[in-house]
Amino acid sequence: MLDQRRVLAAGDTLDTIKNAIRQKRMELGLSQEAANARSGLQDGYWNKIECGDRRLGHISIPCCLGALGLELIVVEKAKAA
Repeated sequence: MLDQRRVLAAGDTLDTIKNAIRQKRMELGLSQEAANARSGLQDGYWNKIECGDRRLGHISIPCCLGALGLELIVVEKAKAA
């Protein structure tokens, strides 16, 4: 249930997702190398994502989220008043 989960980020850009992933990795005390190992991504890939040398994509997003115990939830934007 969504109300029992902590929201780490809200936004509509890949940078928002990238920043939330980095924040959670650091919160867990994981190095980028350990995150690579957990996610199954190539060595150095996590660093490239966080530095902006690689973009998150349809393969890397689920790998990164799964490695950190996160999931993506899509909701409608709030309507302007």
